[in-house]
Parts: sequence; structure tokens; C-alpha cells
Amino acid sequence: MIVDLNLIPSQPILNDMINALLIFVLVWLASRVVRIIFVNIEKRVTSLTRTELDGKILHAVKGPVTVWIWVLGLKWALQSLHIGAFGLLSGEPEVISQQWGSATDGVFYVILAIITVKLVTRIFNAIADWYVTRFAAQTESQADDELIPLIRRIFQIIAWAIAVIIVFDHFSISISSLVVTLGAGSLAVALAAQETLSNMIAGFVLFVDRPFRVGDRVLLENGTKGDVVEIGLRSTKILTFDNTIMVVPNAQIVQEKITNLSYPSPRIRVLVEFGVSYDSDLDRVKELVLGVARDHPLILEDPEPKVDFLEFGDSSLNLRFVGRTADYKKQWATGEEIRMALWRTFKENNIEIPFPQRDVWFRNNPGGE
Repeated sequence: MIVDLNLIPSQPILNDMINALLIFVLVWLASRVVRIIFVNIEKRVTSLTRTELDGKILHAVKGPVTVWIWVLGLKWALQSLHIGAFGLLSGEPEVISQQWGSATDGVFYVILAIITVKLVTRIFNAIADWYVTRFAAQTESQADDELIPLIRRIFQIIAWAIAVIIVFDHFSISISSLVVTLGAGSLAVALAAQETLSNMIAGFVLFVDRPFRVGDRVLLENGTKGDVVEIGLRSTKILTFDNTIMVVPNAQIVQEKITNLSYPSPRIRVLVEFGVSYDSDLDRVKELVLGVARDHPLILEDPEPKVDFLEFGDSSLNLRFVGRTADYKKQWATGEEIRMALWRTFKENNIEIPFPQRDVWFRNNPGGE
């Protein structure tokens, strides 16, 4: 649709300028109306809903939509000009007007494609920011905090790539060579950063599967035990009992067998193995050990502690105390206190903890001394 009032037929240039001015007035009015509509909708929606996502999306859309209206108005105004009548270009006026229309159409197609990509990316960024504020900031893991910017960057790259392909297709430019080049380039990048990509994919798996969380105590397959202090996109940091940080690549953690000592409950067993002499009364020994457990404030009553008779050892009768404590971080301290209490109790009740011993028999040769 082109505004052509033809108010001054004898002055085509002035007539075109008036048409363009009227178009700009209409565009200005349309932009003002759109802004008022967005403001009213934003106020109503944000007042009716508890989430901030709708307000963020409307705020992200408002700017690009307004620019879109102005760009369309500028395109409309330029195409309304009878450029052949200006005498700036030589040739047939109809041919010049057709070329002018094609040129402006191509330029503004590219501009509108750029604005559309900005519109889509702003909506996605609004959703990502809302997620980071609402959910990611409340989790102890750092993986989602690092994953969201990466997903945002990948989405922007994909959006711009699609826009370039659409623009090339509009101008009838073959994109097969571009696709081949991009494929070869992405393959080269993937091969060069294979280890980094595998760690990042493993970090995404840890983020989704969540086999452990920050603060959990884990036991690695190589015997290392420690507390998880950070779950990143490329690596996981574990605080060992030597007060050192061990950085483990996520790809290695995904492939290993990990024992989560604090899941599904922070309760953990306290095991104390000991031996008494063969002359000891096992019933009396068990009674004394359970008495020590009942007197300890960190040993839980449910499940009830117990003492198991394991085996007849070479030098002693071997037993094992099994109890539960509510906090896995107190496991070692509780076990050490139980062992100290058992040593004092056995000493007071004359229960011997024997040293390793052997009975040696000497046999004389027949007929010898």
C-alpha cells in the first residue's frame, strides 16, 4: 500500500515529499499506539500473575516491535517515491522505479531479518534470565549457572545462522557451499576441542541426573573420599580430608562408580571391629559394648545398635559393633570415641584384647636325643 495523494500534480518531487511526510506521521502514531498497548498489557499481566516471566517477555518484545514499525514505515516511504522523476538516474522512469523498489526491498528485508533475530534472542534471553533468577540462583550447583550462558550463546549462533540462510535464499544465493564450509569448520572445532566438549556434555548429564549435590560426601572408585564443593560445567571440585581440593573432569566422574555417602539420608554406619581373648564371656562383652553405645549421645537408638560375632581368629574372638549416627560428617569422630570408650570399659572389666600369638610345638626325631 502506497500513499499517493497527488496533491500537487505539477510538482512531483514536492508531492512525493508530502506523501513521505504523511507516512512518517502515520508511523509515529502507530508506534505511539503500540507503546501504549504494551504498557497497558504489561501492567495488567504483571498484576494478574505471580511470575515475572510475562513482564520480562513483554519488555523484551516492546523495543524490537517499535523499531520494526519504524523500519516498515521507512520502507513504505522510500518505495512511495517516484525516483525516476527526480532526474538523479538516467534511463526509463518505469525501469528506474522498478530497480529502486527491488533495491529498497532487498535492503529492508535484511534489516527486518536482523530485527527479527534480535526479537527472538531477546525473548530467549528474558526466559533465561528469569530461570537464572528464579531457579538457578537457588541451587547449590554451579553447573546450571554455567550452562545457561552456554545455551544462550548457542541459541544466538543458531538464530543468526538461520537468518543468514533465509536472507541468502531470498536473494537466490546458493547456500550449499556455505553449509559445507560450516560443516567442515564445526567438525574441525569438535575434533580440536573433543576433550572439552566431552567434559561439558558430562557436566550437562550431571546437571540432569544429579547423582550428588554440593555438600555431599562421595567415595570415588580409586578410594578417594571427600565433600563436593562445586559442580562446574567442565569439572567437579572435591574437598579431601587433607583439606586439599581435587579437581576431577566431569567425563571421568560420569564413567566411574561413585558412592554417595550422604544420599538418600545423611545417616551413616559407624563400624568398630575388635577382638577379645578366647577366655572372655561373649555375652558379657556384647552387653558392655551396647552399654557404651547407649551412653554415647551421637549413636541413634533407631535402628538399634548391635554387636556381631564375626569369626574365630588366630589369636582372638573377632567382633564388630554396628551403629548409626545422624550426620555422616561425625562418622570418624564417633567411631574414635566409641573405640576409646571400649578400651576403657574392657580395661575396667578385665577383658583382654590379646596380642597376636602362636603356639609352637617341637617334635624330637625318633631315636634321637
